[in-house]
Amino acid sequence: MRTRKLAAFAAVLAPLALAAPAAHASDVPTLPLPAAAAAPPAYATFTFIPPKVAPIQVIIGATYIGGKLISPGVNVATPGTSLPPMTWTLPLS
Repeated sequence: MRTRKLAAFAAVLAPLALAAPAAHASDVPTLPLPAAAAAPPAYATFTFIPPKVAPIQVIIGATYIGGKLISPGVNVATPGTSLPPMTWTLPLS
């Protein structure tokens, strides 16, 4: 008996619940569209600036084992370097 009452109650309220938002839809004010803004750029530009590298110098002393010279010392040096900035232009779409 209780399920019949719930079914009848749901059958009456369902159309009302669905019609309520439609009845108030005309009450919503419409907002004016914003003025046309400047067109967005058609391309995106990315720039990468590589880091600068200072001169590097490595000095390894001579190696002696048991009083004998096994390896003479090594002195290695590299000059500093830098690369120019890199730029990519990609389409947005």
